[in-house]
Amino acid sequence: MTNNGFDKPDHRQFAETALRAHETPFFLYDAEKMGANVAALQAAFHGAVDIFYSFKANPNLSVCAFMKTAGAHAEICSYPELLLAEAAGYSPENIIFVGPAKDQFLIRELVSRDIYAIVVENAQELEYITQAAEELDRRPRLALRLNPSFSNPKAPLKMGGVPSQFGMDVSELAKAIVYLRHPRLRITGLHVYNGTRILDAQSIAANCAAVFKLAESLSAELEIDLEMLDFGGGFGVPYFEGESPLDLDVLASAIAHPLAEFRAKFPLTRIIAESGRFLTAEAGTLYSQVLYVKEAFGKKFAITNAGINCHLAATGVGSFLRRNFPVSSFNRRGAATDTYTITGPLCTPSDIIAQDLKLPEIVPGDIIQVEMSGAYGPSASPGYFLSHGFPMELLAHEGKVHVVKERDTYANIFRNHTNIFNRHAERIAK
Repeated sequence: MTNNGFDKPDHRQFAETALRAHETPFFLYDAEKMGANVAALQAAFHGAVDIFYSFKANPNLSVCAFMKTAGAHAEICSYPELLLAEAAGYSPENIIFVGPAKDQFLIRELVSRDIYAIVVENAQELEYITQAAEELDRRPRLALRLNPSFSNPKAPLKMGGVPSQFGMDVSELAKAIVYLRHPRLRITGLHVYNGTRILDAQSIAANCAAVFKLAESLSAELEIDLEMLDFGGGFGVPYFEGESPLDLDVLASAIAHPLAEFRAKFPLTRIIAESGRFLTAEAGTLYSQVLYVKEAFGKKFAITNAGINCHLAATGVGSFLRRNFPVSSFNRRGAATDTYTITGPLCTPSDIIAQDLKLPEIVPGDIIQVEMSGAYGPSASPGYFLSHGFPMELLAHEGKVHVVKERDTYANIFRNHTNIFNRHAERIAK
């Protein structure tokens, strides 16, 4: 059950097919690997937990639709993602909405859809939800997001147990209690998300056990019929040198007792885990082409046609120290004889994909691959920096490579622009 990465030979064959048919840059995703990750995570939680796919990691329509066929449900955070979930075929009873900035338009849309749970991040949201429920004559299902006093010490990015825009601490929860018995609201569950990018299985199990105990005590205290409990996610992947994959065998063993104990006390409660990065990151690779190789002050640069405009996450944004993603030459397999800094096409010194990377000799025309790129590639990158637009996205599925998103054209990059000085001017067409 240990996560060992995708099957390299198969993926290489898909990449060769894609490179013959399409110009770089492009992302290539592997559906088989995504499906295997869904199954592996379900198995690690002994089939007792529903996996909800976090659309924000990779909101490609075909990826989201595939995740549904693989057995995952939908965790969304915006109105466009709601439309995306509907287009991908998710039913309302398998959609949850999470996020701290729901405006009143969005709340009305969520209430009207009767999705499985609107996750409430603060007491004022409850006021808006109540207004919408009364106006629309609905009784929405809600889950209270808690910001508990504890956090996961092994999470590189903590989202609970610290001051945060996410969830309700004790003071905020006190303001929300007045709504618990409102006839227009159904408070059906609790949600806790304490951190992300966690690679330590024991710490995930310990955090889950703490959330189970909190849910047990709080549901009794608030007299909530606990129909659902979402304990978050944050399952990590090994981006950087020296990191080891999350050991799902260890997780399965460590979580077995607290999960069985909670299930015995709450046999009808739907237990939910959210995952985006773990399900998709390893299944995607960014391919770019080297345009120039130059040397400056004794340092070699390989300048490619894909930089942080395509893959901001590869820069290590948010990390204290810069570390390289797994970046390599696709077409040169020999010994690493030179040291290169891999850059992109942007006019900024921060446009660096990998720094001081040992590679075989690189020449213009070579293909650079950035692995672990299936999550937070296009979705978290400044694709319109220098007006390049977003790259093509491809999906390998059942032995074939499919175009699942065309690259931006110059026309659609500027489609929402208006020239106020010449309103009759033709829009950019190519």
